[in-house]
Amino acid sequence: MLFNSFILTYVYFFFIFSYFLFLFLFLFFLMGAGVDAARCQALCSDPALLVVPEEGLPWVSRAIALGYTDAAAFAVGKAEDVLQFDAAHSRVTIHGLPIDMPATPFIYYFWYASCRLQQAEGWFTNPSIRKPDTENARQLIATMRKMGGHQKAINDLSTKGLRAKILDQNRRSEE
Repeated sequence: MLFNSFILTYVYFFFIFSYFLFLFLFLFFLMGAGVDAARCQALCSDPALLVVPEEGLPWVSRAIALGYTDAAAFAVGKAEDVLQFDAAHSRVTIHGLPIDMPATPFIYYFWYASCRLQQAEGWFTNPSIRKPDTENARQLIATMRKMGGHQKAINDLSTKGLRAKILDQNRRSEE
């Protein structure tokens, strides 16, 4: 009987400790995102927070920093950890958080993700600085044509091939 009481006390303590650790981590993420103390307190007292998994806390924090309502931020925190591409709007959604992008960088990111799905050995690596990649340029041109990419970008790929400099520029366009 004494042993069962000890176990129950331990379980209760663990539950309370976990709850406060969860709140502490959430406050840490919120304060790091620049959310004021009053809003942090209100968010931490919201019962909806309890259904957000711990790995979703940084996403909630980011959504709040972007101006989302509390309910929308909690939805982002509970969203699946997936990457979605919306070609009609040049939008990438990461973990429920939509990111609007210019068309050309969006197409490059879409192409990168497509390469990742098709290649078992990993992500696409940049071509050599000295030798542009013409085979992958053809694939990217086809993707750009399907998705309505800019003609200038298509012409550049057709004449000069896929170059590391261009890949890097399109990767950094959203930073």
